[in-house]
Amino acid sequence: MTFLPRLTLLVTLLAGSSLHAEPMYFTPCSDTAAPGSLCSGLTMPGSYDEQGRAIGDADAMHVFVRKFAADVPAGKPAKGTLWLVAGGPGESGAAFYSLLPTLRRSFPGFEFLIPDHRGTGHSSRLCKVEESEQSPGGRALAGAEWGSCFAGINLVPEYAGQFSITMAARDLKALIEGEQGKKKPPVYVYSVSYGTQLVLRALQLGPLPVQGVIFDSLVPPQTDARWDLSQRSHVVNTVGMQVLARCDADAACHSALGEPAATLYRQHAG
Repeated sequence: MTFLPRLTLLVTLLAGSSLHAEPMYFTPCSDTAAPGSLCSGLTMPGSYDEQGRAIGDADAMHVFVRKFAADVPAGKPAKGTLWLVAGGPGESGAAFYSLLPTLRRSFPGFEFLIPDHRGTGHSSRLCKVEESEQSPGGRALAGAEWGSCFAGINLVPEYAGQFSITMAARDLKALIEGEQGKKKPPVYVYSVSYGTQLVLRALQLGPLPVQGVIFDSLVPPQTDARWDLSQRSHVVNTVGMQVLARCDADAACHSALGEPAATLYRQHAG
């Protein structure tokens, strides 16, 4: 992950229309993952229609958010709020916890809000039984849980559809709108890898009430047939073959290998 010196893109956005969203109320976290942090979250619809309205409430999702207070003198307000959107797909907000010292240097005086995408971390999971804290593997899948988890997904594909990037993007919008409704200082979003694709999808659905969006390690929108994350293995293979071809074109590199680089790679890739 990279930070301010290597930001891929910074887009300034003005807040749009008035906001109507449920606010969050933070209390001390009961876990020890990040001492001193506060925890909250919102109950989200399992599905949304094209206008962003909830479709039923039978499969409501809980989306978890962890808050780190601003490192400012007691009694002084934070300079702003920074939402940290993790990558993946499948990576929880915990990926940012070890980076807090760097983040605090990069965004001094800001408070941080870190959500877990639906399906990750402390948010609602795709396999309710196999990924429960009481299961043999806890939140992680273990042993036979893999088979029963995927079997359940195949039986109810419409439920799996509730974990799409569009559903997650609507979650993010609701979270940000709920916090912005508290009349806080400037709000920004910092996203990484898949998180950038998620934020782009949220922007496709309408304006975000933020002053700026930071895209680090940008991933194009999910409709890009060449560069979307679903094409990652093809992109990596293409780039890798280009590197091997450059080795063949370099006399010293080719001499060190003694044979075409691609041939040697295939022998060892097995």
